[in-house]
Amino acid sequence: MMIGEINYESVFNNPDEPLEYPEVTYILLIAFLIFMSILIMNLLVGLAVDDIKVVQEQAMLQKLAMQTELVLDIEMVIPDFIRRKHMLQEMKVNNDRKRGVLGLLLSKLNLHQGREVSEIEELRKDMQQLKQAVNSLMEVTSSLNDLAVLKASVGDLGQLTARLASNIQSNQQASSVAPTTPSSETGIWQNSIDF
Repeated sequence: MMIGEINYESVFNNPDEPLEYPEVTYILLIAFLIFMSILIMNLLVGLAVDDIKVVQEQAMLQKLAMQTELVLDIEMVIPDFIRRKHMLQEMKVNNDRKRGVLGLLLSKLNLHQGREVSEIEELRKDMQQLKQAVNSLMEVTSSLNDLAVLKASVGDLGQLTARLASNIQSNQQASSVAPTTPSSETGIWQNSIDF
């Protein structure tokens, strides 16, 4: 409709049926073409922008998940002796009243760091357990796929065996029903059905 599929020649330039009000008709046609073009383009842009909002929200979550996975994978690559050397295992806090406000704030900060270190170790252990569980599930999935292929092969083999048995049975029935005639050359009785 926007590129001229309105049968212009047959409607507007038809000598058999001329337009009654050509000026008004041409004005309405031009207004229709202009407004419909703008309206359809705005609708398409609006749909695209609406889809982009959803994609941006999902992209932010995906970005955070990928960053977290990267940090955890990098931490897993670092050897244990280096990690232990640079990680705080234990922290002592002195309750001296002489330190002042700054000392008190720093001691609170150090307490929170000690808690975060133990939480990181627990998260690392949980992540290793999850990786082991995922690996075992992948092995089970691959073995299930192998079993499905084996089941299909056994089914095909069963069908082939059934066909073979029916062919053997029909051949035996045909050979038992066929009349026997003596051979003219050897004098030996032969079945008249060739296999």
